[in-house]
Amino acid sequence: MRKFAFLFLLLSFSSHLQAAGNIEVQTVPSGARIYLQYLDDGDIKIPKDQSGLRTQDPRFQNGPAYAGNSPLRIDMIGIGRFRVVAELDGYEKASEEALVYDEQTTTVRLELNRKLHNPEWSGDASPTDGEPQFTVEISMKTDAGPVPVFTNISEIIYQGPDNRKNIIDKTAVIENKTPPSFSGGITDTKFYIRNLSGNWYVIAQMDEEPSFTLELKVYDAAQNVVHSDRTTGAYEILSVYNWEISR
Repeated sequence: MRKFAFLFLLLSFSSHLQAAGNIEVQTVPSGARIYLQYLDDGDIKIPKDQSGLRTQDPRFQNGPAYAGNSPLRIDMIGIGRFRVVAELDGYEKASEEALVYDEQTTTVRLELNRKLHNPEWSGDASPTDGEPQFTVEISMKTDAGPVPVFTNISEIIYQGPDNRKNIIDKTAVIENKTPPSFSGGITDTKFYIRNLSGNWYVIAQMDEEPSFTLELKVYDAAQNVVHSDRTTGAYEILSVYNWEISR
């Protein structure tokens, strides 16, 4: 009987030998690489009788460290404030800080945004009097040659000098409801967005056909190509921003 009582007390005491909690990380989409870093105690109070029993997972105390791919759960990670970072190819990095408490599980859910392609330099913007203006040319092609732009593009989004966002899709082109600065036609293989100045941006998104190539070119007022970017594949995005051109 004494041996049983001693064993019970030993087990009860051992459950409090380490003051630590658990963390669970979920991402949308899943499969992201997760990095964790212990920041500080997060002002989390621990009973005095357990203050000397506090522990932290040593992997995450000296800067961000790889923990695994999402969805991910780590038990007995420690107590305090942690930084959670998620990385996935093709997506912007996402991060969040989380508090982990003793004998509790903290769940962190991160949504990752698609990464936009960085335009490639192909020249310098020509100097112009006043604020420079640009024209963005949008085209599509296959191995056989050019195809109508809106055969398989989902949408083009752009913000002009008035800072208003314009969304152009197949229906808008077919019904001829595009803004005056946006020129082209449903049978054209190229579309132009003209007279862009100030803080503007253009985003063109591919639809489902993986064999099409989507291309953007940016012309300055002297009709020099100052930027170009292209991508091939389904659901790909191309973007271009004037502050990247004129920097």
